[in-house]
Amino acid sequence: MNSAFIVQGGTSTVRQDSPFVIAAGQRGAKGERGADGSAGGQVVTRTAGQAFSALRVGYESQGKVYLLDPTDPASDAVHALIGLSTVAAAQDAEVTLQTMGTIDDSGWSWSEGLVFLGPNGTLTQTAPSTGWEVVVGWAPSATRLNLNFSEPVLLG
Repeated sequence: MNSAFIVQGGTSTVRQDSPFVIAAGQRGAKGERGADGSAGGQVVTRTAGQAFSALRVGYESQGKVYLLDPTDPASDAVHALIGLSTVAAAQDAEVTLQTMGTIDDSGWSWSEGLVFLGPNGTLTQTAPSTGWEVVVGWAPSATRLNLNFSEPVLLG
């Protein structure tokens, strides 16, 4: 198609230099409200394979999520990283994990800079020297973390 039909204020115009059609029409019915999620992020819900504290990094295996420990260089679990828990959960309960976006927590006291995955799914600003290095994101302020999970790097 090499033309567009444009309607503005009751007047229609055909343009020959446009590859698509633009037409005014009636607005459809309002859709259903989606599931609540975190502001500016994406969340998933999974079954906890073990007890989870909030603000811990998890990985998914066999339909459940577990705390991710990057200190074991023989473990491939880092490749199954799914996100950061936003709530605490008991074993076999639902746990919500944020996979991207921004998380604010008044209990944090970050320095501006990178945040890494630490032992047992914890967060730290101390870069690891052994095991797997995984950047969880960037702290732009003391109480905010912008999630941006990096590819895991096996340290020598």
